[in-house]
Amino acid sequence: MNMALKRVKTEAETALERQFAGRVETGEPDWLAARRRQAFERLAAAGLPNRRVEAWRFTDLRRHMGAAFPPAGRAAAEAVSKIPGDNPFGALESARIVLVNGFPRFDLSDLDRLPEGITVRSLDEAVRGKDGKLEEMLGRALGDDGGTIAALNGAFAEDGVVIRIAEETRIETPVHLMFVNDAREPVSSHTRNLILVGAGARVSLIESHVGSGGYQASALSEMLIGEGAEVDHVKLQDQSPAATHLDLMAVRLGASSALRTFTLAKGAALARSELRVTFDGPRGTLDASGALLARGTQHLDATLFVDHAVPECTSRQLYKSVLDGAARGVFQGRILVRPHAQKTDGRQSSRALLLSERAEMDSKPQLEIFADDVQCAHGSTTGKLDEEPLFYLRARGIPKKEAESLLVIAFIAEALEQVQDEKVRAALQRIGEGWLAGREA
Repeated sequence: MNMALKRVKTEAETALERQFAGRVETGEPDWLAARRRQAFERLAAAGLPNRRVEAWRFTDLRRHMGAAFPPAGRAAAEAVSKIPGDNPFGALESARIVLVNGFPRFDLSDLDRLPEGITVRSLDEAVRGKDGKLEEMLGRALGDDGGTIAALNGAFAEDGVVIRIAEETRIETPVHLMFVNDAREPVSSHTRNLILVGAGARVSLIESHVGSGGYQASALSEMLIGEGAEVDHVKLQDQSPAATHLDLMAVRLGASSALRTFTLAKGAALARSELRVTFDGPRGTLDASGALLARGTQHLDATLFVDHAVPECTSRQLYKSVLDGAARGVFQGRILVRPHAQKTDGRQSSRALLLSERAEMDSKPQLEIFADDVQCAHGSTTGKLDEEPLFYLRARGIPKKEAESLLVIAFIAEALEQVQDEKVRAALQRIGEGWLAGREA
């Protein structure tokens, strides 16, 4: 008899089913409730991914996520009276938007600095406001199936923000989205955001993800960038050392538009950041760079997918990883060039530096090319610090740890140079230097 084996559910998957079944209906629109059910059905059918799922072969979420923490809830978010005082971007002049445990806290934000041409609303308020365009826009960047993070977030996210930037708006002051997780007990938080950038607009966005305690956090942000618009985006992932962090940014780039995005990941016990970009019109450009800094037993995963769906677009991916102790880093970069996407220029590079014999790096750059008039390349290297410059520095009286730090900063500098704003870049470099200063000798 030929019988299919039934998949055994983990405790975490069973707990997620109970949480979804126990949700209190909040009167959200029918279309959103239907999408929420569909997302959970996808999650329940596939289960949490393990190493047999190709996209998760290096990050076994099923093994790492042994439990599913209960949702933090709006009441706990509203009980937080202040944001953390060690904001690494606090010295920058910026318009700050604060979200606590997945819920906007405009009373803790600094919305007075928002310039004309930009509006911010809570997602919950927006979907209840009978905005017909929101139904069309929400989910557009994701497509039919955004994977595990999209399914988990789509099933459980209760709130987030909707940011609209009007056409031809030029915003010089950075807009800082500060995601704060406050876990007095093990909880989960899920945040859903939608960012609409009008044609010809220009904006600088900063994300920081911070928190205290043990928690599980997911964040899903969709960004629709109009024709000729430019977005500079920086993300800092500095979650609690006891946290599990999953985030996904899905982007659709209009004709002649540009996205420059940089991610610095140094927090969480387990973290996976996904970037999915689809070119919607010709002559679009993407520069995606980042740095992973991990120590101890941290597991940091950067996964990127770039869909060259139209001709004459350019994409660049450059990631640097520095791993110490028994840390593990992952880079997965996939470029898809569709048959009609001629004149595509797509390149990706992953370089890793291992500061310990126990550290491990898994890198999988990937090209799928179905057009013939293209320029595409990828590369991956993993190694230790070069002994020659290290000897040179030590011969001039520089202690070993300081000499290693100088070489590491020089190593990640190439990725940091992609950040356009000098003050933001300087803040990120200080964060990197602080991480290095915390290394054991």
